[in-house]
Amino acid sequence: MDNCPHRQLECLPLLRAKAPAVRVLALASNDDVTLFRTAIGRGAHGVILKTDPATALIEAIRQLHRGQIWLSCETASRLIPDLWFVSPSLPNEAETAKISQLTHASGR
Repeated sequence: MDNCPHRQLECLPLLRAKAPAVRVLALASNDDVTLFRTAIGRGAHGVILKTDPATALIEAIRQLHRGQIWLSCETASRLIPDLWFVSPSLPNEAETAKISQLTHASGR
């Protein structure tokens, strides 16, 4: 298998489509916020680092089993501000530039 973590996450949308009840916990080897965002965006219900203590892994599994998500406080504090800047509900810079170039229709 390709060692690129982002490629390894490509199966998540298909897994979620085939088995929507399955809860997915992504196990990450580093604290790359882009990797976290990709995992969540593709359908993971949580992300945990391989270096996290076993107690955190057990708690993450329990949370997912209860139907909740799992992000450590450290992961959430890095991921959430990053997500605010890519919110699909807000126009990005390119869209804003296009909108600013539109002319207002004059009254006819």
